[in-house]
Amino acid sequence: MQLAEAMYLGKPVIGTNWSGNTDFMDRDNSCVVDYSLIKVGEDYGPYKHHQLWAEPDMIMQSIICVNLSLIHYGVTTSPKKEKKSFINVSQFRWQVR
Repeated sequence: MQLAEAMYLGKPVIGTNWSGNTDFMDRDNSCVVDYSLIKVGEDYGPYKHHQLWAEPDMIMQSIICVNLSLIHYGVTTSPKKEKKSFINVSQFRWQVR
């Protein structure tokens, strides 16, 4: 939910392009990071050894972070994803079960 809340507030959001957050995050309204599916390997907390984990592409993630820093410090201009993310998430309705 933190990703959706940040988007609702118009903040730039970085997330892996995998799983539930892709219901409301895409390349037009947020910064999605490519991934590789890897096995968890050993039981860890709620995760079992046979399950898959989306390991983010750290180079892509680093580039996104640098670009967001440049935008923040006024070195370059923003692609205005913030407004799109506010509109997208504010229209999304979750169903609690």
